Amino acid sequence: MKNVDSKKLAGTIIGGIAFIFCLIFFTYAWYEWRSNNTELSGEITDNPHIDITLENDGDISSNDIGPVLNIEDGVIGGFKADNKDVYPGHLYIDLKINTIDSELLSEDLKYLIVKSTVSPRTDDEIDKSSLEYDYDNPVASGNFSNLTISTNLLGEDNVQPQTITFYKVIIYIDGNVQNNTNLQGKSIDAKLIITDTEITYLNEVPVGSYVAYTGNNGCVGESCKGVNANSSDTSNGYCSSSSFEFIESGWRIGYIEEGSVHLISGGAPECLCTNSDGTTSNSSCSSYETTYGVPQHIENLNNTALKYCNPNYAKGGVCNDKTAWAMNASDFEEITGSPLSSSSCYNISSSSCGLENSLIDNGGYYWYGTPYNSASSYYVFGWYPNDRGVYGYYSINVSGVRPVLSLESSIVVTGGAGTAENPYKIEKLEVTKVTAA
Repeated sequence: MKNVDSKKLAGTIIGGIAFIFCLIFFTYAWYEWRSNNTELSGEITDNPHIDITLENDGDISSNDIGPVLNIEDGVIGGFKADNKDVYPGHLYIDLKINTIDSELLSEDLKYLIVKSTVSPRTDDEIDKSSLEYDYDNPVASGNFSNLTISTNLLGEDNVQPQTITFYKVIIYIDGNVQNNTNLQGKSIDAKLIITDTEITYLNEVPVGSYVAYTGNNGCVGESCKGVNANSSDTSNGYCSSSSFEFIESGWRIGYIEEGSVHLISGGAPECLCTNSDGTTSNSSCSSYETTYGVPQHIENLNNTALKYCNPNYAKGGVCNDKTAWAMNASDFEEITGSPLSSSSCYNISSSSCGLENSLIDNGGYYWYGTPYNSASSYYVFGWYPNDRGVYGYYSINVSGVRPVLSLESSIVVTGGAGTAENPYKIEKLEVTKVTAA
């Protein structure tokens, strides 16, 4: 998440790993690896939340290492992350390569990052020999073939609150497979850089930001990612008329309420109309619903929106009418600050009623899941892009469905910049806050 402005940069540990590989060929899988003056040392800036310390006094030196049959025999660097806070943190583990012989930028030189977590944290001394590292689920793994003479991100990890986590960064040559003999006598000079930040929650980023989200409750294909209907015909898709193309696509933060982000589609991933018998179409209808308040049409809109829910992110972990619905008058008011009714923002084109607000005035036709008058009308509110305002429509009209999705407050940002080209990447934290002992 390096291009996300985090709440606070909590601290940076810079440790140098300067090691020289002198590899002498014995068999196809055996070399002797010698290291000269290998050290891992650094300084710690003020960090009130997570303390990061280097293990073994910052020293990681080896004089006689070859390809290893047991990964624990590789070159190991370590650090400890002590999270005393009640909120999680986030670590970036970088390797800054100053110089390296090109032959070592190879699949034969590998790295693995593993961890062992003590929970709840303690101020007592921890017996490191009792730590169990999870090699089956490493924090990160890879090889040097894609690394460059620069700062390379090896991995990143969430640090849960009120825990102490020990990390091993292991660099090794796998002695169980054939290795490249050209590695003989080559060298590398690099630094391990550990940076920790507080996690950025999705509910802390600006309203209107774009989010990389995918629904999975019955939606189909690219529409689950917020791609608009009829996007194969025009660049951003449309409903009703290709002359009024949506200017937005994907998922955006519509508003934030009580810590819950409410995503809204930029345009409309589906088009819909409802016939008098309650059946629907995405292209044309022959009759309209003639029950006051058009309850069947409203239900169809909400059921369509429900397909875009994802229980992995939904508030409470469930998909229902409380976590996914078609954009309605309440959402309009949350976004614009103005109520939507037959006497407010109806047949009015003004900034207070959504004009030039890209969350509302998005270029295309779409429904609001709210009837014009439940007691005496067959109309439903809808955005009319011709005059850029809200008007009333019969259900026979084909217009867009804009799902609104209420997300769990524990959703965090793990990458991206919140733009249409680079939306925020997200994940859900299983643990978000604990009570300090």
